[in-house]
Amino acid sequence: MTKTIEISSIHERPVTEDGKSKRVDIVYFNGGGAHKGIAMALKAELQRSLPEADVRAVNTDQIFSHVSLLDWLTRAGIKLYNTGLQWETMIGLRQYIALGRGLMTLMQPAASRLAAFWKHATPHVVISTIPLCNGIIFAAARESNPEARCVTIPVDFEEFYRRYWFDPALMSYYLCGTERLVQQALQRGVPESHVFPLRGMPVHPSFLAPADTNPAEALEELGLRRDLPTVLIFFGGQGSRYMVDIARRLDAAATPWNLIAICGCHKVAYESLCQWRSRKPKLIVGYTAKVAEYMRLADVMVGKPGPISIHEAIACRVPLVLMDNPSMRILFEYNIRWAEENGIAKRIRSLAETPEAVNKILASGHWRRNVARINVDANACVAACLRQLM
Repeated sequence: MTKTIEISSIHERPVTEDGKSKRVDIVYFNGGGAHKGIAMALKAELQRSLPEADVRAVNTDQIFSHVSLLDWLTRAGIKLYNTGLQWETMIGLRQYIALGRGLMTLMQPAASRLAAFWKHATPHVVISTIPLCNGIIFAAARESNPEARCVTIPVDFEEFYRRYWFDPALMSYYLCGTERLVQQALQRGVPESHVFPLRGMPVHPSFLAPADTNPAEALEELGLRRDLPTVLIFFGGQGSRYMVDIARRLDAAATPWNLIAICGCHKVAYESLCQWRSRKPKLIVGYTAKVAEYMRLADVMVGKPGPISIHEAIACRVPLVLMDNPSMRILFEYNIRWAEENGIAKRIRSLAETPEAVNKILASGHWRRNVARINVDANACVAACLRQLM
């Protein structure tokens, strides 16, 4: 039986040493949106709940810049991955992961050079939200401080490729957002003492805070109608080429509704939708830090089944229509199944199914009731766990 984290223990241990704040570094990269999203969520939460700790979010670019070849390889890999997300194709991902894991093994001797990043700021805890690179990152952190605690938060609903997240040799603590991840960690040989279950995945506190505006008034201020349901189209920080087609299909549907499309970094989708003249009220947004504000206004969200997007929607009590793209199934199949089994999402296999799926969710209140029943409290769990580890 895996341990549970007692939230009451959050104030048990000090997070200062000799009068100085203990440093907590949260490592992320810009591959997709979930890794950075969870890192920023953790930073905001820990600064709120552990104000005496010195918390910072660290991009791998800052660490890997000390080894030029490693820096170039990771930047190239991230660019390739993000292009695949934007164009909705992940063909060859398994081979890409195998290559990346092999390259990281070959680069392991460079850990001593990466330790220069922590030369003037010794870490007490290093939290990683990224896969594959943790062997070299944790080795570098421990060279700076042999007693540094290393923690991994898998930003997925499952480990879809062996040793993508879990490696007992790293002696990392694993904070797992699903029961499937917990079981996989134990099956991979991670000691039970190093596996902590979370209630979901961390989200930025802005998604958990009560709304401070009247939704109807907020809709009108955005140029939308207060008397219509609102459909949010959101494919994470990288956006998707499918967003334009989805918006047009929803606009052509007979049912009246507001449309909000958050395009993220996808400039082509953003520019196309901005120039498009719709019949229905619409709001087109690029990359924004106000996702929580827009999501709270939605009655249903249409998008990709990314792990953090699903948990953000749960936090805002918004049911989902999730795109099942065969090219992306390696990443997201279990996510969709989990959402379906919990009764919070409808799967669509064709963009043409979008309006009907949205109508079905809007026609019944049980979708929202199912979302409301899910208890997501990973933020408090992470803070309690770190208090214990520090």
